[in-house]
Amino acid sequence: MSQPSQQSPSPPVLTDLASLITHHTSIITNFLTNRNLPHPQFSTSIPSFPPPDCPPKIHMSRMSIAQLCRDLAELVLGPIDALIHPLVSMKVDIGVLRTINYYNIPEAVPINGCIGYEELSKRTGLNADILKRIIRYASTTGIFTEVQYNPTSNSHTRNKDSVQSIKEGVGVAHTPTSLALLTSPRLRGVLRHNLDDIFPAFLSLPESLQQNQNSQEPNESPFNFAYKTEQTWFDWMSKPGRETSLQSYHQTLGFLSEGAFNAGLAASAPVFKRLGPGSTIVDIGGSTGHVSIALAQQLPHPNFIVQDLPSTIESVKSEEIPQEVRDRIQFQPHNFFTPQTEAADVFLLRFVLHDWSDKYCVKILSSLLPQLKANPAARIALLEVVLPEPGTVPTFVERGARSADIQMLGYANARERDRGHWDRLVKETDEGLVVWDVYEPVGCAFGVVEVGLRGGRTGIEQGSLE
Repeated sequence: MSQPSQQSPSPPVLTDLASLITHHTSIITNFLTNRNLPHPQFSTSIPSFPPPDCPPKIHMSRMSIAQLCRDLAELVLGPIDALIHPLVSMKVDIGVLRTINYYNIPEAVPINGCIGYEELSKRTGLNADILKRIIRYASTTGIFTEVQYNPTSNSHTRNKDSVQSIKEGVGVAHTPTSLALLTSPRLRGVLRHNLDDIFPAFLSLPESLQQNQNSQEPNESPFNFAYKTEQTWFDWMSKPGRETSLQSYHQTLGFLSEGAFNAGLAASAPVFKRLGPGSTIVDIGGSTGHVSIALAQQLPHPNFIVQDLPSTIESVKSEEIPQEVRDRIQFQPHNFFTPQTEAADVFLLRFVLHDWSDKYCVKILSSLLPQLKANPAARIALLEVVLPEPGTVPTFVERGARSADIQMLGYANARERDRGHWDRLVKETDEGLVVWDVYEPVGCAFGVVEVGLRGGRTGIEQGSLE
């Protein structure tokens, strides 16, 4: 009778993950201590983390901790609970966030101190019982907290996880997350844009794909299926009566100029560092100029021409452009599907091509060819997500990039692209175009894809970077 084979004990994955979390936590803690910076806390009195000048090493430790914690939770929950728990709460998260935003609850809670449910009910128009249920769920996600307080003096103490929270004299106070919703109009716009306007498209994703999975048309997307409209997303939100949707979209674009999306991070790319006095950057599809402003604050030499549709250009308020760069930025109406009329050293498109399928990206890039051929040293700089190869970056980072890819599918049958796809797209536009460089700043959520004519770069052998 054969003996059962003995399996070697499984490696201690849990302790390994915990050790790695400790390792990366030490890196961040030492960084903060050495710079005499405050450490992250669940307190509204402490500046938010990370600091604005967070170096790449700290950013990578942040992303590693986030992914390691997810991995650890998945292991200890097991595959079924790890799937079911977020699935069950996901729809509630969305409904509660929409309610918080819709009823302006962050604005009704004082920045300092707290407020009772009855008074909060008067300020928001929601009855006190519903409010209490909404707030108590939100507090489990870090949005708002319940506190014990004296209604007459408004003094309070935090009472998290205490059975005393069911007694009278319970109030609501801000957490760092809810305070961010109060102090950042752009963040509130991001919530409205994603939860109110775009989310229905993703509920319709499978049915839309059954009908239009091979389409490259922007008006045959999951968004169109959900809203039963033949208008593109951009046309739909621009119609009278949808001013809130348009405002939320522009607030989202503004939000995507902050943090890891800050366009100023691209200033270190070679395509921009080479620019000297008298140079020009044409910012195509540049909205109200937030990208050009961020780059102008980092690059002392180039002048900027921001191009967008007339309705967008007319909404620009010159007083909102920082004084120190105002004289280097001008605005011009232009449709990027029509031939480019301005000469420039760099034609900049930030988060433009990800709004379009390949068919339309070729048209946009083709509109620039006459200017490139007139000045072979000119460049196209595409500030876009460059999808990583699977497993080459922390999963937390990869998931964000692939989430953006599916989001663009939902909007307009558009997409994010990896390096190989950028090469193919450029070649499809014109055999004479080549991707010269893909620069990806550490800690940045996008890359800089430098495109130019083959042989048009001094000192580089023709086609050597293909």
